[in-house]
Amino acid sequence: MNSITKKVLFILTDSDRLKVLFLLIISFLRTILDLLSVGLIVPFLIFLFDEDKKVLILEYFPYLKQYSQNELIVLSIIVLLIIYLFKTLIVILVNFLNERVAQNLRVEISRKLLLKYLNNNFLFFIENNSSKLLRNISSETMMFTHGIVVNFINFFTNSIFFIGICTGLIIYDINSIYVMGVLLLISSIIIFAYNKKFYEWGIIRSIESENFIRELNEVFGSIKEVILYNKANYYLEETLAPLRKFARSTIYKDSFSHTTAPIIEFIGVSIFFLFLIFLILFVKMEINSVFVLVGFLAFASIKILPNLVALIKSIQSFKYNIPAVENIYKDFTSRKNRKSNKMLNDIKNIKFSNVSFKYPATKKPVLKNVNLNINKGDKVAIIGETGSGKSTLLNLLSGLLLPSKGNVYSNKYNLKNYQLNIGYVSQFVYMSDKSIIKNVSLSKELNQKNKKRINEILKNLSLGKLTNIKKNKNTGERGAKISGGQIQRIGIARAIYRNPSILVLDEATNSLDAGVEEKVLKYVFSNFKNKIIILCTHKQKLIKYCNKIIEVKNNSVKIKRS
Repeated sequence: MNSITKKVLFILTDSDRLKVLFLLIISFLRTILDLLSVGLIVPFLIFLFDEDKKVLILEYFPYLKQYSQNELIVLSIIVLLIIYLFKTLIVILVNFLNERVAQNLRVEISRKLLLKYLNNNFLFFIENNSSKLLRNISSETMMFTHGIVVNFINFFTNSIFFIGICTGLIIYDINSIYVMGVLLLISSIIIFAYNKKFYEWGIIRSIESENFIRELNEVFGSIKEVILYNKANYYLEETLAPLRKFARSTIYKDSFSHTTAPIIEFIGVSIFFLFLIFLILFVKMEINSVFVLVGFLAFASIKILPNLVALIKSIQSFKYNIPAVENIYKDFTSRKNRKSNKMLNDIKNIKFSNVSFKYPATKKPVLKNVNLNINKGDKVAIIGETGSGKSTLLNLLSGLLLPSKGNVYSNKYNLKNYQLNIGYVSQFVYMSDKSIIKNVSLSKELNQKNKKRINEILKNLSLGKLTNIKKNKNTGERGAKISGGQIQRIGIARAIYRNPSILVLDEATNSLDAGVEEKVLKYVFSNFKNKIIILCTHKQKLIKYCNKIIEVKNNSVKIKRS
């Protein structure tokens, strides 16, 4: 538990801790009012049933002697109602502040988690499925804020209330200690009996929620195959399998959690009546005192039993949500941060010096002892068989990956510490469900000058027929409302718009027909005469645009023409 506490405190900032402390103080005030509202029942019952103790109260508060019996009862009721009103207002305020702090905390942790992911290197995204990252940002942050932080505040206030009520009952009559002792014993048995199970169910929830998101991503990502191959039932079963496991663990968790209340209520009521029998048969008390004690105990039970149930559920919830803490903490402390954002703009050359690279999950290197030099103005074609390592070489050239051995330099600077001003177009261009203009600019707001420049680029890429209306309409999820060729040209426009020093085209024109491809490449190469263009292609006819050919073969590279 100490380890989990340290992890929670690590995730929370100093500001977050102060907010939680503030909520604890306000919640403590609410608890004091709760205790007062219960404690005031005693004088009310004394005024009704116990004449002897009524005299003692009047001796402590002599100014009350001026009131009659009925007036004292009415006065007690008024004081009780005032405290209840004040307590109700405090409860409303505390609930609002609890939810506000929890939601703001969730947003802040989600922001920090997403920023942490975005600052990771490219290898991090190769090794981690996006479903895990989505789960952590969406559901695990909610489990952390509500299941851990808010739950801790509730546990604290319920504990104070329970201790206060028990203390009051014992002070009023020492025999109450037997009732409290039995209740605590039964509660402890319930907690420890299923403590481990709640943690296991929490792990299942965490794993299967990730699997469910992954299956959903896959089914919607392959929707054409689902329709054309009539595979709806297959994907339905694949998607529902983790959801069923998730649901099963939730059923067990909720069922055992919900059985706590009726068990505690039954035991509490049983103890109450057994205690009443004990008082009547074995304790010499006046009947009036018995009525007061029983009335106090009955009213306290209305409060203490739900409170005890809430305490048990809080402990069960802690256990259930520990996996969320561990998931968030693990990603918060990961060290695969991206290199510096120091930008190299005027790139004169790129040099590979004995570069080797292997992925963590593989034993053999994809590339070994690569040495090459690319100068400003070079137009380089990268060729090779599928799986030869062309994409890895491109990722090393662009700085997405860092060498396992050796170094990559640009302008004599090691790319471990710098980022290239690069335009990168892959064969699969990602399109957000926004307008074409926003997909090119990747910006919220654009001035007229930049909009005009984007329109000129689109026109030169044979996208001029797109009307102004269509340019401002959303392109659909992943560009579903436009053609594959248009998507690739928008990707090229996105790269050109940034005016990069290096342009990388990774099979970036394979969806274009020959005529459009020729026009697009002529425009691109004419506009990048004095800059580096790296063209990865399987089309032999496109090599004519390049003055260097790099063949990737047998884990090494060979310059075929220069």
